[in-house]
Amino acid sequence: MRLHLTHHTYANLARIAEQFLVKHNPKGRIPVPIEEIVEFDWGIHVVPMPGMHELYQIDGFTSHDLTQILIDETVLNRPLSKNCLKPRHLLV
Repeated sequence: MRLHLTHHTYANLARIAEQFLVKHNPKGRIPVPIEEIVEFDWGIHVVPMPGMHELYQIDGFTSHDLTQILIDETVLNRPLSKNCLKPRHLLV
């Protein structure tokens, strides 16, 4: 799969984000249920990996074909904090 990246202005990103929220979070839930969107709407599997951080010193990554997000199980299960990696960060 080949990725085509485009430069966007902040105004354009805000418009894209608003369109995303209208389509995937029409009820305006906070926090946005991004893990549900990733898995159920986009069909990307979130795979918890026990010990990933200890073995490889990484918290998570996307598969080469973009069908899976593999994430350290401890990171996935801990409460959200400002320094916490979650599937939403791997999509950026």
